[in-house]
Amino acid sequence: MTIEEAFSKLPVEKRQEIVSSPLKWSSAFLITPNTGEPFTPNYVESLILGSAHRFTVIRVHRRAGKTFALSILALYYALTRINIEVLVICPDGSKVATIFDRIREFIVANSWIHPLKHEDRQNLPQKISFTNGSKIMGFTTAAKSKGEAQGVLSQGADIILIDEAALLGEGDWTAINPIMTGDMYRRNKTRVFVASTPRGTRGRYYEMCKHPRFKKAGWHEIFVPISQNPSISADFYAECVTLCPNDFDWQREYEAEFPELGEGVFPKTLVDRSLRKYVYQDFLSIAEAEGKSGEKPPSRTIGVDWDKYNKDGHGSTIAIIEAIDPGRYRLIYKEEIVQSKFTLSNAVRRVIELNDIFQPEWIYLDKGFGEMQLEELQKFGKSFPKTGLFRKVVGISFSNSVECQMPGGGIEKKRFKQAMVSLLRTWFERESIELPQDDHVLVKELIEYHVKSQTEANIKYSEENDHAIAAIGLAAMAMHHRVKNPYSSPPATRFYVVPAPIAVPTASMRERFNKSYRRSPLIGDPEPFNNTFGRGMDADTFGSFSRGTLGNTPPGERSKF
Repeated sequence: MTIEEAFSKLPVEKRQEIVSSPLKWSSAFLITPNTGEPFTPNYVESLILGSAHRFTVIRVHRRAGKTFALSILALYYALTRINIEVLVICPDGSKVATIFDRIREFIVANSWIHPLKHEDRQNLPQKISFTNGSKIMGFTTAAKSKGEAQGVLSQGADIILIDEAALLGEGDWTAINPIMTGDMYRRNKTRVFVASTPRGTRGRYYEMCKHPRFKKAGWHEIFVPISQNPSISADFYAECVTLCPNDFDWQREYEAEFPELGEGVFPKTLVDRSLRKYVYQDFLSIAEAEGKSGEKPPSRTIGVDWDKYNKDGHGSTIAIIEAIDPGRYRLIYKEEIVQSKFTLSNAVRRVIELNDIFQPEWIYLDKGFGEMQLEELQKFGKSFPKTGLFRKVVGISFSNSVECQMPGGGIEKKRFKQAMVSLLRTWFERESIELPQDDHVLVKELIEYHVKSQTEANIKYSEENDHAIAAIGLAAMAMHHRVKNPYSSPPATRFYVVPAPIAVPTASMRERFNKSYRRSPLIGDPEPFNNTFGRGMDADTFGSFSRGTLGNTPPGERSKF
């Protein structure tokens, strides 16, 4: 029996009940892609598909099922209504493609839908139309290039599905607002589903979730953090904990909470736990003494952030981090170059001097304003190879993407500055970094450091008084990426052949051995077998053995080998 035949046999009231609810319709008719099983919604999908409100804002954790739910909503309205326009809006083309890929997977998995499909266009704007005149259109707001949703300006829709809404700017919402309002030619009022996970901004999506005026206007919020999702298994929860590098990202991505205003990237409680009683001068003296004695220093890295114009009262900053234990580090030195006519030249000269004193393994420096300084240091290193500067100096552009395995596991591709700040936050959370408690300026800068805004492409942090943080972060990334394990044993470079020891038993030793150890019963020993083998000998009378005597002589004590 086909679905149409089974459906036609149901009472009219039951058919009406199923068709009027996306939740009941999907449970009754859809087969889940990949599994081939009837679709069974999880907790989050049930809330989204069961929403009867005109305006629904969805705030749920990552991997909760919202993309599946939005794809089913698009199919439901397109297949159960005539001449319906479903508009899918995302910040960029990849997210539009993700939703349309899920829609196409459902169409392939459910053979009864395929004959109803009329057109399928995969280039932007994506489009799937059906024989009943309904269509699903997919547009991007071009958030990366600040396109302000120009492509949707002339569009109308009966159903609007917006994903990753937290990444949309005010210009995007200006273009989308008239579509959400609808027009006089629509048979029904436009229904809107807005979904995202929180970001570090206070934009329109934040207001939809938090501001009372949206609740008064009829907006219904679906809020599900991972800790309150009954569909999440213990294994899945543990996997998410492992893959999330720090608590700052955990609160946004998995607890679906907006960062509180006034709380910076490095909360005061975390910074306070990192403070220790020491001064930079102590480690400068230690490093100078190491240089005179020729002693090999611990693993150290240097980070340098340049500043020529001193706009915020701070010049170029140099920071040095030292590994003190496996997975634990200490800021042992920080210096700010005094503003002068030759600030950058003085900074380059000071990096050369500190390299000679502290003997770091790597030096990361900001290349955004330091291309010339990078060349000068590498030229100096080439002229004086013993300094190692040609090899160890690495220029870093904060805007470049970096693929790295962050603490907590998992490989992420982020902009370097975002990855750097995430690493520092993780060190603070795990108490893996120590700072001097008397550096009050640094403590204040860390506590006040915060996220200014966030787009699909980047997170923007506060730029006031951030030179020390940038320098420390560069040194931390150099330690994390380049110094894999500063406490592991160095690999062997030479082989040594140790001659086997030769046993020279004394007369008393032989006599004691004959009394304490039996010969093999195979040669007619009348004594019964006993468990005295290996006992009765001391290191004074028996200290070594040769391979040729192992069959006749008991082994010496393990501690004396």
